[in-house]
Amino acid sequence: MIKYKLYEAGNAVGIQDRETGNSFVEGKSSQWQQYQIWLSEGNTPIPLPPSEYYDLVDDGWVYDIDRNKTDLLNQINQEVNTYINNYYDIGTQQSFTGIYTKRSTPDAARDYLDPVWTWIEAVMSYYYTKKQSIIDASSISALGDITWDFTTFDATKPDVSLQALMVILSA
Repeated sequence: MIKYKLYEAGNAVGIQDRETGNSFVEGKSSQWQQYQIWLSEGNTPIPLPPSEYYDLVDDGWVYDIDRNKTDLLNQINQEVNTYINNYYDIGTQQSFTGIYTKRSTPDAARDYLDPVWTWIEAVMSYYYTKKQSIIDASSISALGDITWDFTTFDATKPDVSLQALMVILSA
């Protein structure tokens, strides 16, 4: 087992003795002096991990693809919700749904709202395709190749508003 491991300690690099669990930074402590002797004997500490997606296993860093996938899934989920909510906030979406599903709603109002459902369906279909790609990825490079851009749907966003819907309903 490699005795020492490096880790990030704010703006410095910390050193941890893996046998005792004691941590220290560069200085004049006895631990630092022991570390210097250990280095002078030709030993090398375990380096800093390449990214936050690596876990220390025995004496080396192992990529944790599941943690990376979880972070990407959380990110794309947040981005799709933010994207849709920037155009139609939650209250507007609820109003649209309530009006659309009411039995007495005139067909003209439903027809007016249909493009919203079509647009959201397209955005969500894109989202679920990207989400499945993340779930299915089997390597770092495969995850790195997955990108998304919800703004590609900007041009197809329907010009539908709650105010205009209310005018239709009051006619």
